[in-house]
Amino acid sequence: MNKKGPAYIQEYLPIDRDMRIIVIGSQIVLGFWRIARKDTFKTNLSQGGEISFDPLPTKALDLALLTAKKCGWNDVGIDIVMSGNRLYVLEGNMKYGTKGFKKAGIDYKGLLCEMILKNLV
Repeated sequence: MNKKGPAYIQEYLPIDRDMRIIVIGSQIVLGFWRIARKDTFKTNLSQGGEISFDPLPTKALDLALLTAKKCGWNDVGIDIVMSGNRLYVLEGNMKYGTKGFKKAGIDYKGLLCEMILKNLV
């Protein structure tokens, strides 16, 4: 079998949820938990993960802002997980989905336009 493309390898962390924190400009515009179904570890919304708007830890929000700033990202969905007492940044997505915005009742395109007009991006 000849398969090409990237391979992603990371340490397995025994979790049932992660956090998606969206930073636009220099501020967090949305954050939520992505919770895996009982039969999988995958939290991706496109693969059946559920959204919860329970409060996120302040340290995770701070880490998302710091990560975006250090990486020079001004429009990113940052995935963070808590395992034990440690936070891990899993990835940054420049092409993040908008299901969380819809569920929160936020007009994503309107928000982005408003931020651009106010020179926040």
